[in-house]
Amino acid sequence: MVAVSFLTVGFQTAANFLAGSMRMPLSRYLPALFLGGAAWALIYVTASLGVLEVLGRLFAEQTALGVAGVAALVLLGGGVLVYRRRRAAAPSFAAPVAEEP
Repeated sequence: MVAVSFLTVGFQTAANFLAGSMRMPLSRYLPALFLGGAAWALIYVTASLGVLEVLGRLFAEQTALGVAGVAALVLLGGGVLVYRRRRAAAPSFAAPVAEEP
């Protein structure tokens, strides 16, 4: 279960917590942890290399489209950042707390 938990989102913490709270022997936990971590790393490296290859091909074959795509991603990221900052700085319209005399 510990090894498979690395392939899911959000279940990792629960599986590791349960393994600890059920006092799973370290001789079983560490190999499962190693296998799960290796599988997780392989998946993310493979996906990252795939994205980099697609971007490389896009820039090599259609440079203008590649530049436009990167510019759109940068603008989107900046827009999200500005939105979050403005939302955090906005005053809250919650009911006022009554002050004690």
